[in-house]
Amino acid sequence: MANSHHGSPGSKKRRNRTQGRGVAKPETSQSPSGSNPSPTAPSQRGVVGTPQGSDSDFRRSLNEASAPILMRLHGMPRWVIPVVMGLLLATGLFLSDSWAWLGALMLLAVSAFLAWLLALSWPMLTTGGRLARALVVGAVLGLAALKALGKL
Repeated sequence: MANSHHGSPGSKKRRNRTQGRGVAKPETSQSPSGSNPSPTAPSQRGVVGTPQGSDSDFRRSLNEASAPILMRLHGMPRWVIPVVMGLLLATGLFLSDSWAWLGALMLLAVSAFLAWLLALSWPMLTTGGRLARALVVGAVLGLAALKALGKL
């Protein structure tokens, strides 16, 4: 007996809740002998990173402190974080007059979240990725400063 949700036109395939959200498998390449695949080194993938085992005390403590928070965030539905961040950003930009201070705090919360994600992903980012993410964090911080000063 065939499964009714596979193969019929217009039917959606069911996805595992965590599919695509877990730890990515390392890229593999054939060894020189062509036998067993071996993980590709970060330099071969074009990713800038720190060698394993050379983590600083700050990086180690940041990762350890972030682990429970990341696990809680991972357990939430995928749409929650983008929606909450988008609402904080939009509300922070639109609040004005006597509520501008609250808008600035919302923008600071968004920039703090983005900076935290930047710090966590820093070793795995390319130089361009680091620059782009740092510019976004700086832009949101600049908007928060303008909002706090009443210029926005």
